[in-house]
Amino acid sequence: MTYITIFTQNIYCQSEYSLFQKKYQNILINHPEPLEDIDGDGLNDKKEVFYGTNPKTTDSDGDGLDDYLEIFKYHTDPLNSDSDGDGLEDSVWTERFEYSYTIKVIAKVGEPFNVSKMGTFFFDARIIKSIDKQVLIEYIVYPFAEPYIVPLKFSDHPSEVKKYLETDNVTKIEEKQLEEILQVVKGAKSDFEKIYRMIKYVRKNFKLKDELFAQSEPFMEFKFEKGKITPIHQDWSPKILYQKYNIDSILELNCFVQDMVKYKSRGACGSTATLMAGLLRSIGIPCRIKQSFPLATNKDSVQVKLLNNITNSQLKEKFNKGISGDNHFLNEVYLNGHWIDLDNYRIGKSWIVFPFLKSIHFINWHEVDFANKWDSWCIFSPKNGKASLNLRFKAYQTISIIEQYPKYTRIIPSENSDFKQDTPADADKPHR
Repeated sequence: MTYITIFTQNIYCQSEYSLFQKKYQNILINHPEPLEDIDGDGLNDKKEVFYGTNPKTTDSDGDGLDDYLEIFKYHTDPLNSDSDGDGLEDSVWTERFEYSYTIKVIAKVGEPFNVSKMGTFFFDARIIKSIDKQVLIEYIVYPFAEPYIVPLKFSDHPSEVKKYLETDNVTKIEEKQLEEILQVVKGAKSDFEKIYRMIKYVRKNFKLKDELFAQSEPFMEFKFEKGKITPIHQDWSPKILYQKYNIDSILELNCFVQDMVKYKSRGACGSTATLMAGLLRSIGIPCRIKQSFPLATNKDSVQVKLLNNITNSQLKEKFNKGISGDNHFLNEVYLNGHWIDLDNYRIGKSWIVFPFLKSIHFINWHEVDFANKWDSWCIFSPKNGKASLNLRFKAYQTISIIEQYPKYTRIIPSENSDFKQDTPADADKPHR
């Protein structure tokens, strides 16, 4: 039996698309031919020469952190396994953030979750302790980390990554549809260009079905068993939705990739993430779906107050009213040797733009059972029998936010002109 969950709340910011499109166009204009990256770590060989790192190995100093992450995430020295000379390698949990402004977040996370699948380019995560069906997770967030993305020459994917090319009855597309999809990326010279073209294709051709989620409850549930689809908690969504669409059409417009391609439609975040996963896998781009929740939801006054602990000028202005939304689904694509966020149309978007924390990623929906797991976290209203993800939803709850200024000034200057880490004036000089 497969449980299918359709999330019906939409939080996309459509107006930013043109800005990101221009950014990607400029990357391709500035790099008309893809660059060489012998070791496949995301640093092209010219950058390796610039930084003095070894172009034939991903980890020049052998400290367990690859050169790409030391330069663009941790800001430690990729040529020195112990950047601050204190006898501990840079890969030690408490050593990683000594050169970066970070935010330490403690959050209760409910099922489904997988701590080994929580870390991203923007944060690391570890379990502190278990509490009933929840775990207490410590996240170290690197809000000013900025992925370095340029077109690189095609290379074979590692064996452990190739499983993210697999599809199931939800993410597969038909053979006839594949011909159309392949035409979209015909002549593309890099994985980056393939992804960019697919974003443009979806944005231009797939209509966002706003009416499917404009007035509905947070999610609808269906179970798929022996070829039969049955709704669960059908009363959670407004009757007008079921008067206009039957169950099959809701699933066609929202859920199954081959139907979304056929009707050129898509729904909210979970639907769009599913569509992108199916399309990108069909053109050879490893892609997975991930679930995330806000740093501090604006629907919980207790969490909003925690944001007062942030004094960094850029973040304080951005987060002063809390973070909109309850949860969010997006993609991670394997690009240039790393898993990079793909959120609707934003490749490697800044964490500050969308400050959410990850709980799990998966290949296909049958691996996770949000429908049943989240039932236990939803409290039904005695008035109308409906459930809500809002204040009554406690599967994800931030309980502590502490900012951590760097102990040392960063070794390698940022390539991001918007970088405003607010490094304390009395920070020590780097050890190199």
